[in-house]
Amino acid sequence: MTEGETFVFEYVLAPAGIQSKVTWSSSDNAVALIDTTGKMTARKPGNITITATTDNGKKAACQVAVTSKPIQITGISLNKSELVLEAGKSETLTATISPSNATESKELRWETSNPNVAKVEGGVVTAVAAGEATITVTASNGMNKTCKVTVTGKSVSITNVVLDKNEVTLEEGGSVTLTASVEPADATESKELKWETSNAGVAKVENGVVTAVSAGEATVTATAGNGKSASCKVTVTKKTADTQLPFVDANDDWVIEAIDFVYKRGIMTGMDSSHFGPSLNLERSHFATSLWRIEGKPAVEYNAAAFTDVPDGQFYTSPVMWAKQTGVITGYVNGAFGPADDITREQIAVMMYRYAKYLGFDTSSVPGSLDGFPDAGKISDFAQKEVQWAVGMGLIRGDQGRINPQGSAERIQCAIIIQRFMEAYGL
Repeated sequence: MTEGETFVFEYVLAPAGIQSKVTWSSSDNAVALIDTTGKMTARKPGNITITATTDNGKKAACQVAVTSKPIQITGISLNKSELVLEAGKSETLTATISPSNATESKELRWETSNPNVAKVEGGVVTAVAAGEATITVTASNGMNKTCKVTVTGKSVSITNVVLDKNEVTLEEGGSVTLTASVEPADATESKELKWETSNAGVAKVENGVVTAVSAGEATVTATAGNGKSASCKVTVTKKTADTQLPFVDANDDWVIEAIDFVYKRGIMTGMDSSHFGPSLNLERSHFATSLWRIEGKPAVEYNAAAFTDVPDGQFYTSPVMWAKQTGVITGYVNGAFGPADDITREQIAVMMYRYAKYLGFDTSSVPGSLDGFPDAGKISDFAQKEVQWAVGMGLIRGDQGRINPQGSAERIQCAIIIQRFMEAYGL
């Protein structure tokens, strides 16, 4: 019997026709209970004896085994409903039957909808070939659960990155396109490459296009997502200056190069049609004009209150107004600008520093030291960090071993500083 079931015993007295009261008893009422009518109720698993006794002590007995009531399976679940595997790989799915104490058979049947894509045995799914398949696990009572399996092609790693050039030589301003390829050609990893340069001040690179900035050496590297890379050594040479300048006083190569740079870009002009005046001192109004020209000659409104000595209608009026509005210049404490004053080396540093900040460049992380200059202590308080920045950027490299902060700057010196500034920032 199963616990919870009932059974009614019947008896026959012998000889026939005899009358007697019959008493019923159970050897263990906790296992099965029997009432006076012979109705037995199974209560819990166990083995008992049911005895029927007559008035004169005659007995008859029956051995009864009570078994547990079966607990049916009510649910089945899988630890994953979707699975992505690379061909040749395998993963084990875990099925769970509910409730855990179910007494029904817990044997499971595993099946696949497409054995050519994915096989399954005992819950172990093995990817065969690219495609999709459905894995089904079924309990003994027919309840089931499925898992969608997507099989991808076997991955092929990138083993090498190759550049079509290992070394290139470019003239300042020149460019070349490097072509990169990955090996093997059928690699399934992302073939996107990251391009980097070891020195953006010498050579820049974007998507393989290398642009020469200034003389020097740099290494351009193409790197795959898995770290494999290839490099190309880039040597940048000075751009050969166009000697067809209209100035009779531009003779030395170093003079020609800087003059060619600022003249051809319209940043600085000559003192007249045939003289540049390299050794002449540059006035503050002229330097402001040069920065204004680099910026593209933006239109500005005249403000008579800006400076006491900058009237409207002068060649330098718009440049000075622009420089004042952008914070590149502030003027003297007496409210004057001093357009005809010679610009000093520390004033150049201050203006270039402010212009760099105006353009959005980071001026705080430029390393620079004034320790090697014996006259560093003569730098004005307002120009300390600006001169240090200019030295760190290589704009100012010393005047016979000194900073000479209050010394007037010659026109050629200003041209050189402007060239270095624009090349450093790729302008």
